[in-house]
Amino acid sequence: MDQVWSNYKEALDEVEEQIKKGLDSEVPLINKVAYHILNSGGKRIRPLLLIISAQLCNPVDKRHIHLAGMVEFIHTATLLHDDVLDTAEIRRGIPAARVLWGNQASILVGDYLYTLAVCQAVKMENFEINYLLSTTCRRMSEGETLQMVHSRDLV
Repeated sequence: MDQVWSNYKEALDEVEEQIKKGLDSEVPLINKVAYHILNSGGKRIRPLLLIISAQLCNPVDKRHIHLAGMVEFIHTATLLHDDVLDTAEIRRGIPAARVLWGNQASILVGDYLYTLAVCQAVKMENFEINYLLSTTCRRMSEGETLQMVHSRDLV
């Protein structure tokens, strides 16, 4: 696995830059909470898989890097929301964002990251990507809600 990470290091470094550039809210708390979780040591498996998959069909280009950053924003949003739902205290060995800034901030920053990814996808002017990302976000929300309903017998 080390060789895989090594082979894609340059592309993943570009994804990291894309993520940093993408966090540009005028609301400092949004950037602070997002940076906290994005810099907490995640492996970036999803961006890696996206880049590997893209390379199977075409050389990796800026569109793939951009899309990999969007996927990481969506994944990070789910982590923020999951920590609230699960009342998690720790995420990746550090205090969960909800512990430091509260549940409301975690949920709102998660929502921001979802919408940031969708807004960035719209800029790509590719209907298939827009549809796929927005549908994925909707289905993930439905899945989390179903999990909550079944774990708490809320029907």
